[in-house]
Amino acid sequence: MMAAEKHGEQTVQEAFQWLSAKKASNPQAFQADYARVMSAPHPYGELVKAYKQSQVLSEIGDDPVSYRDKLKAELLAELQANGSSPAVPGARPATPAAMPSNFADARSAAPRDATWTGPPSLKDIFSKG
Repeated sequence: MMAAEKHGEQTVQEAFQWLSAKKASNPQAFQADYARVMSAPHPYGELVKAYKQSQVLSEIGDDPVSYRDKLKAELLAELQANGSSPAVPGARPATPAAMPSNFADARSAAPRDATWTGPPSLKDIFSKG
């Protein structure tokens, strides 16, 4: 029940189905996973953890370098399909937008008859009390 609350009922059911399918296809691997799950302090949580690890391993495979290269190729293809090109090492970036001028001598946008709406002055703070 706690595993279903934490991971979701569907994920727990998928983990059970994964373990039963593993039992049918590879009994030796099933025994290792079953022993790992049952020896854990929280067997259902460990079952979900093992299931998620198997999903990651099935997606990535045994060679993380080739998976990284595959992702890089997919990303480059997506960028080229969108019309943008990836950054080329050593190339200068586009010219940045012009920085605003110095506002030190600029006039205030407030009207001259506006009252001060900022924080109280030190005189006002120390004269009260």
